[in-house]
Amino acid sequence: MPPLRDRREDIPDLVTFFLARHAQALGKPIAGVDREALKLLQSAPWKGNIRELDNALQRAAILGHGPLITPADLPPDLAPSPDVCLSEDLREVMAHAERRHIERILRTTPDKREAAKRLKLALSSLYRKIEELGISLAPEDRGGDATPSSGTS
Repeated sequence: MPPLRDRREDIPDLVTFFLARHAQALGKPIAGVDREALKLLQSAPWKGNIRELDNALQRAAILGHGPLITPADLPPDLAPSPDVCLSEDLREVMAHAERRHIERILRTTPDKREAAKRLKLALSSLYRKIEELGISLAPEDRGGDATPSSGTS
């Protein structure tokens, strides 16, 4: 029989089977896995084959708190880092990368004028990006510099 990594189309059925078995053994109402968790399970290398998949799902069933297994319930080596975007839409992936980069600069440079300078953006453009990308600033980072209208686009 070929290894699991060569039979990825079998993973959804195996996930359903193993989760039903673990849910019954644990007496937990587990309905399945969410879409993102299934993407992670289908993209994993599964060097340990089906046994490794079963162990990962058993762990997720034990640690999970909801009716659906989420990426947070999966073993750490399967869970994506916050810097990874699982979308297949290039615009979403690019927005995710842009958001993470701007957040990193804002964490290291709380002065937005300096952050805009480092990003090679006008201050007003930085504020617009913060708004467009839904970047939330900690309360201590919200003040202390000019309003967006003082910069140039």
